[in-house]
Amino acid sequence: MLTKDIKDFILEISRTPIVEEASKDPKHSCHDIVNWQIDEFKKAGKFIDFDSSYQVPEPFSGKIDEANYLVLSSNPAFDIKESDPSFCAKRKIPLFPVMNDNNDDIIDFFYSRLDHYSNPSYLTKVTYICKWIDEIESGTIKTPVNNSLPEKYIKTTPIERECYKNHIVLADIVPFKSNKEYGLKEVINGSDFDVLDYLKQVLSFFKGDYIILCGKKVLDCVKSNHTIEDKLRRSGKKIYCTPHPCSRGTMIDRINKTYRM
Repeated sequence: MLTKDIKDFILEISRTPIVEEASKDPKHSCHDIVNWQIDEFKKAGKFIDFDSSYQVPEPFSGKIDEANYLVLSSNPAFDIKESDPSFCAKRKIPLFPVMNDNNDDIIDFFYSRLDHYSNPSYLTKVTYICKWIDEIESGTIKTPVNNSLPEKYIKTTPIERECYKNHIVLADIVPFKSNKEYGLKEVINGSDFDVLDYLKQVLSFFKGDYIILCGKKVLDCVKSNHTIEDKLRRSGKKIYCTPHPCSRGTMIDRINKTYRM
């Protein structure tokens, strides 16, 4: 159920004043990551003004209170095509929210986002990992984690993918958009955005069983911050660590490198 607390959190992150503050202050720890998309829009000649162009930070994507898998990555990627009306109309997806969109549209976009996700191949890769974890946990697959796993075990049908999609929520340790994790290190090591408080709020809304840490940056962040690591370990969730779904190598390679934290 989409509660007032979840709605407030979506707006708190997507409308954070940090974005505009950081864009104007080179000394701000979020300056580089925030300005990434502004620079990309300007290169493409598509930057109109801050309120009508800037893609808002991502609080999470999916029905966080109903999902059984929380997939944590580093920070959301920026895709300028998500602001292109022609591209979005062709894909039958809504335009990515910008600062001057109304609150209800922003809330609905993120809570219902996996119903119209712009990167279906990424979501498919995530479902492979979730299905594999399910089969390990249920004993369907007897192969221990980190041992060789036959390719056939990660095949999913369209029906399975649709089912898993409804039980997944995507989130990041930092909600600001950039590509190749540009500016991520400065945000994590800085003091202008409270990564721990953000993660605590995400975890407070997530009622599912599994947390999947995707990628080395996420794992390094967790292991370097004992408070975050302790919070995850005490959450009562089953925590899996896996290479990022977009990293090099086949899905079978990535799944075989997955392990329990």
